Amino acid sequence: MRVLRIYHDLTFGLESWIGSDTVPHICAGLALWLIGALVLRRPLRDPWSLSLTVLGEAVNETFDYILHIGWSLGDTLHDIAWTLFWPIVIQQFLARSRR
Repeated sequence: MRVLRIYHDLTFGLESWIGSDTVPHICAGLALWLIGALVLRRPLRDPWSLSLTVLGEAVNETFDYILHIGWSLGDTLHDIAWTLFWPIVIQQFLARSRR
């Protein structure tokens, strides 16, 4: 539980410093997508490169649930959308441009 609290404090501090919770989700989504492609040794256009992004956001929302004793549907959907939006858009563009 201590690790979750440290994670929460770091993410909350980052969001407070930036003044938004959207920008960190966008950056985290893009970073996880790139790391996923490197770890899996897949091209960015491969749908499997998105798997780490989806997994990372699922873990983040699970931590939110544990630490806040529940989800806010609107906040959760907002977080998921901004984390996955750009990786999916860019991945789809790359996948279609290779054909």
